[in-house]
Amino acid sequence: MTDLIIVTLLISAIFMVLIMLYLYILGNTIVGRKNGGLLISILSIPLIFSYVYYGFYPFFFAIVTILLILFLYQKTQLFPKNENAFYICVLFLSMFIVFCHPLVAIFLIITFLLVIFYNLFKRFVIKLQPSKNFDLNIFTVIAISFIFWFALVRLYIHTLTDMILTNLGGVDERTIINDQIDLVSSTHPASIWLYIEGFIKIYGPISIYLLLSIGFIVYILTQYYNKKTIFETDLFYSLLFCLALSLGISLFIGHSIYFEPVRVLMYSLIFSMILSGLFLYRIWLSINETQHKKIFSIIVTLITTILYMLCFFNLYQSPWTNMPNTAFTYEDKYGNDWILEYSNRELPIIKDDSTISKYSSYYFESQNSRNSEKMNEYLMIIPSNFGYNQYRNLGDAFATLPEDKFYMSTTEMMKIAPYAAREERRGWLDWFTDTDFIRLLNDPTVNSIYSNDEYSLFMVYRG
Repeated sequence: MTDLIIVTLLISAIFMVLIMLYLYILGNTIVGRKNGGLLISILSIPLIFSYVYYGFYPFFFAIVTILLILFLYQKTQLFPKNENAFYICVLFLSMFIVFCHPLVAIFLIITFLLVIFYNLFKRFVIKLQPSKNFDLNIFTVIAISFIFWFALVRLYIHTLTDMILTNLGGVDERTIINDQIDLVSSTHPASIWLYIEGFIKIYGPISIYLLLSIGFIVYILTQYYNKKTIFETDLFYSLLFCLALSLGISLFIGHSIYFEPVRVLMYSLIFSMILSGLFLYRIWLSINETQHKKIFSIIVTLITTILYMLCFFNLYQSPWTNMPNTAFTYEDKYGNDWILEYSNRELPIIKDDSTISKYSSYYFESQNSRNSEKMNEYLMIIPSNFGYNQYRNLGDAFATLPEDKFYMSTTEMMKIAPYAAREERRGWLDWFTDTDFIRLLNDPTVNSIYSNDEYSLFMVYRG
């Protein structure tokens, strides 16, 4: 097992290094200078680490593949003779994206459409002459990608239709923005400084990326206004960012199956990462005095340090995020082992977390158990103080449940969780004191089934 963990860590480290190296090469291609991609590569670390932490690798692979296609597009602009190889590569990469994730395939098709309109703009407005067959060939790739997408993901059509209708004016019961507002406003009592602190911790990294990108767009517009010139790559990636940000905002305020901001805005954050690196690098090139470059280097170091700290500290549950560490202790493991081995699967279990649902797959595979039927779970419904401040016994607190009896598990984490939050918030959290646990043992509607130092399992009879 130890060797497997080491190999997994090595593969993850190699993967991270390869992604950073690829972004460095992409940045060099965009800027046209040897070290042009250095800042892009550095700024990519917290974003990549944050996203990979959530473990949704197919989505991430698909998003990064879009950048690979854009890299090939850049090379095609520099070496038009390689166009045929470009179309073949793009076709295979498009199929890979469709295979990885259907929503990113939609992003890819939209990106292709923007590339076509951009080439038409160059041909008829700027009077440049791109390849005559480029638009037709790209449109062919779009058509093949769409057919392949439709053949594979017909089951997602209903979900996609709901997203489009909701974003065009429909109403969804739960939207991402409402979910995130509730998350920030959970810092009761409502002190303005607590709201600001919560916003910085949750959205600080995303805000830094987006602000730097918007700063870059303002910068190139100012350069165009003053000098009447603009780099083609700057304009192209700025348009891609604006398009991606519009799609992200549409998902954020409408219906979506995603509720992590970093996932919803990932399409725009990828381009934001590029624009942020370009912005800082362009400013660096415009500074002539050595002393001013040193000051700017200190500012960039400070920005990246803050970005790294906010990203990494916000990943794990800790007092930094007003939440206790959710490490799976051995006592919790032994308790879950007992449930999965000996419990009656026809009865549901009431828990304060979803640990057992995540652990059960590993347990059944490691034990080669035939009894792999999942239990019905009720999560996060255990009332504060086990309801003894409102009811005579625990069974009355669950009188609305359809079952007459059910399991309930308790952990040491339930006792210490409020202490992870700031003192101003503790009064709004659920508390489970030693006195509550003593009353639980003497409750006539509760029977103790299993117990160790940190984990207990009870049979509760509905009141």
